[in-house]
Amino acid sequence: IYQNLESSLDKCQDVADIFEDIALKYG
Repeated sequence: IYQNLESSLDKCQDVADIFEDIALKYG
């Protein structure tokens, strides 16, 4: 259970980084 939660948080962090990159490029 904890491992799944951790990988979910990692994915959320990756997505947040991608959104930041997009915001910087097109913002």
